[in-house]
Amino acid sequence: MSQRTVSRLLRKGWDALETEDYDGAESLGRRALLADPDSVEARLLLGNALLGREDYPAAAEVLHGAVERAPDDPEPRTDLAISLFQMCDFRGARTEIESALGLREKFADGHYWMALCLERAGDYRGADREYARAHALDPEEFPLPVRVSLDDFRRILQDAVEHLPEEFQGALKNLSIEVEDLPGEELLRDSDPPMDPSLLGLFEGVPKGRESLLDSPRLPDRIVLFQRNIERRCQDRDELVEDILVTIRHEVGHYLGLEEDDLERCGYE
Repeated sequence: MSQRTVSRLLRKGWDALETEDYDGAESLGRRALLADPDSVEARLLLGNALLGREDYPAAAEVLHGAVERAPDDPEPRTDLAISLFQMCDFRGARTEIESALGLREKFADGHYWMALCLERAGDYRGADREYARAHALDPEEFPLPVRVSLDDFRRILQDAVEHLPEEFQGALKNLSIEVEDLPGEELLRDSDPPMDPSLLGLFEGVPKGRESLLDSPRLPDRIVLFQRNIERRCQDRDELVEDILVTIRHEVGHYLGLEEDDLERCGYE
């Protein structure tokens, strides 16, 4: 296969990624890599397609190869860090991001993912500095997260609860609602594959109607909202209010036994 054909496959593959056609991008990336096994760009294309498909272990394997072939390029390291972060290998992700920023200091993507790694380490002040650096370099791609106090967040949450549909109001009598900064690593790793570290909320318990008298004693059912993950998605208070409302509605829906498709059909996504 000629280099011109490989270049054409890569162009089509990046175009497919732009339209979120991850299956198409993966196919084109594999064809390009088969034709040119040393191509860093083919590995980047394939790795990004696998990231889009949320196949993080496969993405990490491909992107490790890209880093080995282009150790002085910060982009493969950043993409590898993303796959490791999503696999909850936060230490490995931070190592790759630190290397990427050492290669290119003014690198918005690197600063953003460094912020995420610092959050996971509990360094919220350092994380907010990194968010600000990413925003300064690319304000459109990386808007600053909105920040409110825990008390303010809880007040917004209480107001959201009062605006839930009537059928959800009764359900809340059997649930506790709690707020945490971020989902803990043990919680994330409690499923296989691990849950998304950017999880907004979680229902923990047994959905209504599935209880059994034979069930062993268990903790009370609860809903947890993860404040910093929700704040990161929002640029102003109005968006924050809306995201809290959508998240609490979504998790109460899970308590009521609704699956993801049911939630989407009911407009609770």
